Amino acid sequence: MSELYEGIVFRSPEAVAREAFSGLRSPHRLRLVRLHGAETFGVYRVAGRSDAFDEEGVLGLAADVSQLAGGPSVAAFYDNSSGVRSATVFRSGALAGKFAEADERWVPTGADGYPLPGVESVPAGDRDPEAEYECARDAIELALAAAGIAAEVTGEVLKDAFVYDRAVVVAEARPT
Repeated sequence: MSELYEGIVFRSPEAVAREAFSGLRSPHRLRLVRLHGAETFGVYRVAGRSDAFDEEGVLGLAADVSQLAGGPSVAAFYDNSSGVRSATVFRSGALAGKFAEADERWVPTGADGYPLPGVESVPAGDRDPEAEYECARDAIELALAAAGIAAEVTGEVLKDAFVYDRAVVVAEARPT
């Protein structure tokens, strides 16, 4: 089954997160969820599997969140069927960094399929075409780290929240 999402991750006190969320304007139905601990939140578009990404719209919302919530935000895009893993960091409404496949870190695996112990990860472009690799840090995780967002917020946490609706819903907004 394909898994895809487009969402925004940020840290703030809940009252600030709620206020920032209420200030967002979108033609899409949005949901604010708690991702980890008391102060890490996600905003995502509630969409069907056949809905195309609204990259421009989500990037605009992420820029707004970074201003309204007063801290960095990460716009994340994921689609396992097409290999999309990308993320953009915003600070104070401005672009602060972009992360894509070329930025990801990979570690070689042994014959058993597990990462080799004690071996440093390499950038995607430095992989040996004759070797097998596993992604050690994907573009989304790199962007979250660059934004200083809790290490506990992983790609799996985002999938659980944004794809499978397994996060505490804090608020919802209808299209405006």
